[in-house]
Amino acid sequence: MVVGYFERRSLSENLAQTNIMHANCWVHVNGKLAGTDISDLADGFSLNPNIIRDAADVHELPRVELSGGVEYIFARVPLGAVDSGKTVPFLMIIHKNHYITIAPQAKFSPLDVRDFLAVTTERPAGIFSANLAYIISQYEQRVHSLTEKISGARQRLSRYEVQNADFIQFVAIEGSLNGYRSSLEGISSVITQ
Repeated sequence: MVVGYFERRSLSENLAQTNIMHANCWVHVNGKLAGTDISDLADGFSLNPNIIRDAADVHELPRVELSGGVEYIFARVPLGAVDSGKTVPFLMIIHKNHYITIAPQAKFSPLDVRDFLAVTTERPAGIFSANLAYIISQYEQRVHSLTEKISGARQRLSRYEVQNADFIQFVAIEGSLNGYRSSLEGISSVITQ
């Protein structure tokens, strides 16, 4: 488990990683969560350890949960090759003093969200919106790439150059699109809550 602290104190600054945790910073936890890690996080930030433990479950579905005045929002983010269709849980926590993200399996850095962040780190709702925009953009990139693959296979079909590999690719693309659709529907239901 790796914990990083990120700040943007004014709109003229970029989001940057800091060495010290300050009030109103973005705390990001990356990597595998062991039992002691979960306890340390829960104790250090007054979080619900059972909900934190859920973030380590690769099958966790998007949802919103409120516990002890803290809001926990689960989403699923795409991982791996564009056509893999694989998604993993990503937990966003809106706490009174911090915005916390936990990504046990995802290759995620808050610095990746920099282009979507239109507020300082003192505004957790703005960071949450930036995270959602970033996550959705990751899905858009993958769907666009899959669309190009479909277009290429369609052209081969129209010229009667279809091969067995094209049918296998269509099945794989359909599986990826269904996985992405399912995750995006979950994110949509989280947003409406």
